[in-house]
Amino acid sequence: MLLQSHAGFIHLLPALPDAWATGEVKGLKARGNYTVDIKWKDGKVIDYQIHSQKNNPIKVLVNGTMTGYNGR
Repeated sequence: MLLQSHAGFIHLLPALPDAWATGEVKGLKARGNYTVDIKWKDGKVIDYQIHSQKNNPIKVLVNGTMTGYNGR
C-alpha cells in the first residue's frame, strides 16, 4: 500500500512491498480531494507533494513522523 488517508491525516508508504524499495508515483488520490506524489528510496520517502484545489492544510505521517502540510 502506497497511501492511506483516514482519521484526518495522510499516511505515506504505510505498507510498501519489499520488491518496491525504490520508486515514485504521481497522482494518487487521498480522502478530502488531495492529490499526492511520492518519491522513495530504500523504503523511505525522500520527496512528496500534496495538492489541494482549495489549499487546505492536512497532517501527514511520513517516515514515522507526523507533520503539517499546507496544500498547494
